[in-house]
Amino acid sequence: MKMTEDEIKADLAICDVATPGPWDAPEDAQNDIVWGPDYLIGVGTMHDIADRRFVAAARTGYPKALRYLLKARQDNRDLRLIAYRRLVQVERLQQQIEALKKIAQARLENRPLDLDEIDEHTIKRLQREGMELRSLIADAVSK
Repeated sequence: MKMTEDEIKADLAICDVATPGPWDAPEDAQNDIVWGPDYLIGVGTMHDIADRRFVAAARTGYPKALRYLLKARQDNRDLRLIAYRRLVQVERLQQQIEALKKIAQARLENRPLDLDEIDEHTIKRLQREGMELRSLIADAVSK
């Protein structure tokens, strides 16, 4: 079952106004959960110690899990954005590689490059990066 962000925040608001934890459910308490050294919180007719322990653990565990879920969702959104940006970069680099292949092929065949073979954005990007590429190639050749 998926919880919306509003549902998560509403549940957290309920947790935030409840008696602070941690709570404890001692074996010898009759139908009660003990909180802290001085407070006793009644929980009705919970005769099963496992149920009382669950309620006590949920007092701190549930809000912690909700906060973790909110953070995980935000991390997921952040990572998806990073992945999308990387994908755009990869696609741009692939376009540049294809353009450079066409340029190289035209030079090997000793023919003029038909600029219709390469999209305009790639040509502009290659022109901007041309000086950097030339220096990188010159460095690589000289080594």
